[in-house]
Amino acid sequence: MYRHIKDRYGNKVFLFLIVSFIFVSSYADNLLNAQDLNPPYPRLGIFTFSGQTEACVDILKDFDIIAYPPGNARAYDYKAANPSVILLATSDCLIDFNRGHTLGDLPEEWYWHDINGNRFEIWNNAHIMNITPLCPKVDLGDGNGPQTYIDYIIRFLQQDIDFSVYDGVFHDWWWIGPGYNVRTTGDLNGNGVADSQEWGADSVQTLWEMGLKDFHKREYQIPGVKYVVVQIGGKGWDLWPNINGACFEDWPIYNGPWKGWRRNYNDTKTNTKEPKIMLFNSSHSFYNRNFPVTPYKNNYRSVRYGFTSCLLTSSYFYVDEGNQIGHHGNIYFYDEFETKGQLGYPRTDMLKIEGKPVAATPYADGVWVRFFDNGVSVVNASGVEQTVTASDLSALDPVAGSRYYRFQGGQDPVFNNGEEVTDTNPLILWGDAAKANWAEDEVFGDGIILFRNKKTFLTPIVVDNNQDNQTSPGSDPASYTGGWVMSTDGRKFYAVYDNRDYGPYQKYGFAWAAPGTGEEIASYVPTIGLAGRYEVYEWHGYIGSDPSSQQLSNHVPFIINDAGTGVDTTIYVDQTTNFGRWNSLGIFPFSKGKESLIKITNNTSGVVISDAVKFVYRWPLGNSDITPPNAPTGVKVIRLE
Repeated sequence: MYRHIKDRYGNKVFLFLIVSFIFVSSYADNLLNAQDLNPPYPRLGIFTFSGQTEACVDILKDFDIIAYPPGNARAYDYKAANPSVILLATSDCLIDFNRGHTLGDLPEEWYWHDINGNRFEIWNNAHIMNITPLCPKVDLGDGNGPQTYIDYIIRFLQQDIDFSVYDGVFHDWWWIGPGYNVRTTGDLNGNGVADSQEWGADSVQTLWEMGLKDFHKREYQIPGVKYVVVQIGGKGWDLWPNINGACFEDWPIYNGPWKGWRRNYNDTKTNTKEPKIMLFNSSHSFYNRNFPVTPYKNNYRSVRYGFTSCLLTSSYFYVDEGNQIGHHGNIYFYDEFETKGQLGYPRTDMLKIEGKPVAATPYADGVWVRFFDNGVSVVNASGVEQTVTASDLSALDPVAGSRYYRFQGGQDPVFNNGEEVTDTNPLILWGDAAKANWAEDEVFGDGIILFRNKKTFLTPIVVDNNQDNQTSPGSDPASYTGGWVMSTDGRKFYAVYDNRDYGPYQKYGFAWAAPGTGEEIASYVPTIGLAGRYEVYEWHGYIGSDPSSQQLSNHVPFIINDAGTGVDTTIYVDQTTNFGRWNSLGIFPFSKGKESLIKITNNTSGVVISDAVKFVYRWPLGNSDITPPNAPTGVKVIRLE
């Protein structure tokens, strides 16, 4: 074939193929080289059981690490949007339930059984597998000969996940040991006698660890696998060197209390392979039981407590609803997330401010700080309210003469108010203690990040069509007048789930209305924490499987009421194009509070889509100088020879 092409076109095609190969190779190299394996702080990393929609590429684009159920097509989109992102495919290889995969029928010989021959059920018809060296080999008739469960799962991972785009694996359902019931009643050799009685109390744990170490060793030998991260299941000091890191799921419920977490999971204890990849999944569930806020996502104290604790380590942060409210499905953003990378690198390890009172519980641990190039993270883990002064901070700060400022935020502008922290204007950090997961009262605290210079960080405000879609913390979802239809029957709408009702969450992806005379109204009212000029964007998808499924309007009126001027501005949007992206409507003034309004009506021909509207802070209110200067006069041009 090449001869015929060469005869017709000469060497041009051959040159083109060489150039193309070099380009593709360079692109792959650039993707690898672009990954910053030691990014500045704060760091963001998420594991989620959503992540497959078109909108998720936009929603998650700024995370350093994304672990989600493998979907190879979407993975390419993530890499295109953020070449430096570390993508991890979630896996559940220690049990026979594998989210996002189809394991097929597994032979009974591969299951771990008790002395009565029963499987060990871990969760909802999911069972623990025999990963030990004693697992029998079974010929599945697939041409691979006799094989153990580990042989099978290694081949499965290699065939199921495209590791040319994924960087590694994130193992959910991973434990440092097989659990009490398995250790005490497990019967690997099927003779009706518990292995712990037959071989000794520590024998089962030893076999489990041997299996894990062999599994991870072979996993790293899969071409393309660079990183392995596991769901934390205990203090795995002996196993840390075999993996890149772990995730503190539902922090601090499963890995607390706070004092125990600090002692057991600091960077010295979690001595993993390099690069170290520790994920910090803070849980709203922890606060929701004892100090609830409705809706739970508006609990900024819960966010700050986890965020500032995370900064005491090298971990990557995220907060979600947790397992008890939901199941790692919803994705929301906070002003603190906008500080990503802005603190620089640590100047100290975690340090304790001595002399502060603590609650009467053994889990109370005082006030802790960590200093960075550009600021400090402060955590109140004492269980009581604390006062922290500038002198408290400067006594430990390696940067002499530093000043400390709250950043100016929008979601909780009373707390993140931009003020300087001094001895006469100290920090007041809330604290309390209550029964939660352990025998004694646990500490519920607060935290703050301070900067050495004045900063403003406002995360974009999203008002979506549903409270449980992507409506930002602090704001209400759109409200509807008339006969709008709430739907998930479409594509490219703004939600983290696609055509799926995730329990009580993500109920409807968008709303639509038939054409009319303006009787159908969708109202979007953002909660503005800082007055200023905001750029307004709209997002729309389409109904059905393709844009031609319905006759959409090319002239949808968006009526923007500027609270500062009281003037209505109407912008018309063509919803027959530009699907699944943010489309700018312009920059408008908005005053503080809930005084501004954007309305979508059906006063048009064609179906109208109501999905998400976004407000991005651009600059303060005031008489901004947007008039260009006059052309210069009397200019003499000198030509240099």
